[in-house]
Amino acid sequence: MRTIIAIVLASFVAYAATQTASWWPRQTTPNYATFCKQTGYTCKNCKEVVLCIQYGDRFSEYPIESCGGNSTCSNGICTIGPNPNCDPVEEVNNATFRCRTTGMYPDPFDAQLFHYCVKADYPNEKDEVLDHYEERCDCDHVYNPRTTFCDRPISRDNRNTSISKCKYQGESGYLKENPSLYYICQYHYESLYPFQYKCDNGKRYNPYLYLCEYIN
Repeated sequence: MRTIIAIVLASFVAYAATQTASWWPRQTTPNYATFCKQTGYTCKNCKEVVLCIQYGDRFSEYPIESCGGNSTCSNGICTIGPNPNCDPVEEVNNATFRCRTTGMYPDPFDAQLFHYCVKADYPNEKDEVLDHYEERCDCDHVYNPRTTFCDRPISRDNRNTSISKCKYQGESGYLKENPSLYYICQYHYESLYPFQYKCDNGKRYNPYLYLCEYIN
């Protein structure tokens, strides 16, 4: 459907460009966009998807879709997944762990510490609430994100976690031990923190697209 819309609009704009200026009705003057860099779908803001089409030496924008509910625009489509450009940054006191999705996660700073994020059952809450629990491995072992057990003897090589220190907002990556777990660096106060998420159903994280996908 989107391909058909793009072809029709492109054909219309190409035809209109060959006509005299007097042919254009006043109310159909192209809506020139300042943010379009190339022809295709893009995000005008966190809620609006537009189609950019080149018109002479300038670009015009055409509204395609408004992202509803909890979805936001990312790479020209509406998505419910994490979106570092639009997700609100939660307040984190003393950089303590905060649950974003259900699952088990390693602590980003302490290799022996790990966290449970469990869906809470609060009947009066409209939005999903996650309860947070944390545990520490015995003194001679560290947490293994692949097996979810404390089954790795502590050593010089695994004393530090596999989550890199955040360098910039929006930086993301997957855990080398378990590529279905990933982090996105976001600001809280004046510091960056690697908030962790989980891909469902065997998907792996693609840090270039900020998406979970099946990888053969």
